[in-house]
Amino acid sequence: MKTYLLHGRTIMNLRTLSERINKEITIHNNDVAAHFLHNQREIQQLANISLSIMQNTFSDVKTMGHLKNLPQTQKVFSETLTYICDDIHKHGRWSFWHYSGLCLISCFAYLELLKANKHQTIDLSAPKTWANPDHEVAIITINYIAGRLYPKSLARLQAIGDEDDVDVSDLCGAIKQKIDLLHQ
Repeated sequence: MKTYLLHGRTIMNLRTLSERINKEITIHNNDVAAHFLHNQREIQQLANISLSIMQNTFSDVKTMGHLKNLPQTQKVFSETLTYICDDIHKHGRWSFWHYSGLCLISCFAYLELLKANKHQTIDLSAPKTWANPDHEVAIITINYIAGRLYPKSLARLQAIGDEDDVDVSDLCGAIKQKIDLLHQ
């Protein structure tokens, strides 16, 4: 196993991380099976709107929580967001990997929104919420949808990401590799 030392920590390579993900998450046809939800069409529309908002307001997202103090992570998240947006625009397909990448990108902001109880005060079913949605609405929406579609797999991926030998840059790289495999 090839590893790297960064800031006193051992960091694994992308192949090893990808293999770990494959062991922890059940993958079929390079994707993870989503839970069936009756309003699948509306969910994809909300996800598309939220993705567009996140892309257009990423400058606001990266100032939320601890992310504002992590310029290297901001750069990795920005590149990953662009990659995810480009892939969805090109292929028109959402997958577990797209949702998990967006959850990772928004994790610091989402934590701040949870602390502020915004997940309780922003009503995603209210038409007024969607009259002029902002980055907070987009972040809550993406995380809510991902949590409903992939509750166990998303939790497993988060646990992998929380391990000491996993770097956020490598996790984003592994997610991008998994997205690439969808189109082979």
